Amino acid sequence: NRLLSGDASAAQDLANNRNQLETAFNNLSDMDARKGPELETENRVQRLRESARSLMEGVKPGLSPDDLFAQWNEQLAQTLNFIYYVSATSGLVLDDDPATLFLIDLSTIRMPREINVAGQVRGITAGISTGQGLTASMRGSLDSLLRLELLFRGELEQSVRLLKRRSPELANRINDPIATATTAMDSFRNELQAYVKGTDYSAPRGQALGAQGNVAVAALYKAQDEIQVALQDQLDSRYTSLLQLRQMMIAMCVIVGLLLLYAFS
Repeated sequence: NRLLSGDASAAQDLANNRNQLETAFNNLSDMDARKGPELETENRVQRLRESARSLMEGVKPGLSPDDLFAQWNEQLAQTLNFIYYVSATSGLVLDDDPATLFLIDLSTIRMPREINVAGQVRGITAGISTGQGLTASMRGSLDSLLRLELLFRGELEQSVRLLKRRSPELANRINDPIATATTAMDSFRNELQAYVKGTDYSAPRGQALGAQGNVAVAALYKAQDEIQVALQDQLDSRYTSLLQLRQMMIAMCVIVGLLLLYAFS
């Protein structure tokens, strides 16, 4: 968004993020070469990589932010779909231990969906950092996303409650970072709704909102990290053979994170 708005200083940030994304795809491709046949991934990783490259090469000054955001969101959706697919083909979602199953649900479905929608909200607000305000279509999208975020959050919190019934210790371990993240998201939501209803569309106000959105998304990633560590420990204590599959899932989450950062730059 900064580059599309004419901010030349954003070019280096985009180049750095592009390099990180290429590195992440290299790591994922290496794992896919080893585990792909077992997980029936076929050419999915290569297709994801090619579409990500196409997206990055299309970022040029003057391109419509709305068009780019739609392409980015499609890329992110396809990446998340791949995570769900590998969760199924690896058997992770069929684990017979309830505590592990709920951690898998949180790590591969609930939290990534929450991060996705929060990232989309943050992506929309990136366009207001120059003081342009929100178009009517962006306002409509924002309203839909905020409602969807509440739905996904409810499902996430329900999964935590179910985990608590089976393993209070594990639930307590991940509860605080999740609570911190949702509090940050609530604060971002409230400020954003005040912005939409107000009359101050200045660049400083938009930039402050963008920074607050970054805090919310960063908090969600911190919660996701804690969930992944908890799951890693749980798998380590039970299934050494599943750790390679888990590493592949973590690699995909890294790519999701870099896609979000790419949109924010």
